Amino acid sequence: MKYLINKIMEINKQKLFKILKERVEKEISTIEKAFNDAVRDFKDAPGPMESASDTTRSEKDRIQAIYQQKLDELKKSILELEKLVFVDSDIVIKGSLVICKNPDQQIYWIVNIGIGDDIKINDQEIMIISDKSPLGLSLLGKRKGDVVKFGIDSNRKKIEIVDVI
Repeated sequence: MKYLINKIMEINKQKLFKILKERVEKEISTIEKAFNDAVRDFKDAPGPMESASDTTRSEKDRIQAIYQQKLDELKKSILELEKLVFVDSDIVIKGSLVICKNPDQQIYWIVNIGIGDDIKINDQEIMIISDKSPLGLSLLGKRKGDVVKFGIDSNRKKIEIVDVI
């Protein structure tokens, strides 16, 4: 455990921020390409006079709207991420690295977005979780030594906070 904490101390939150921002920007780029393809497909789709069914254009329009919504969410996330302030705190706040004692000795980084993925630094995986996720909400405001319960009744999990960085 002490080795893990020493390894975590080497992790720079600014480095984590940079990696996360690059991942989100890459996802934005991918979705923008898909959105542009959807716009082109919409323009090329047969209209009501050209087709026995008018569903093609409406389906393409729906796909465009989904991509646009996802783009808007990601761009908003980048703006919110850039507002993140890194301060030392004994209490889990947005931006905290939280080392938890569970079977995996998991480390969580609580930010305003969840990417459903890990970031690996110094051979240590750090799970990115949203402050609005069930686990994020359970951890916020807690301290070192606190035991947190989260999940649905039948699948409730307990983790102990070993350290807050």
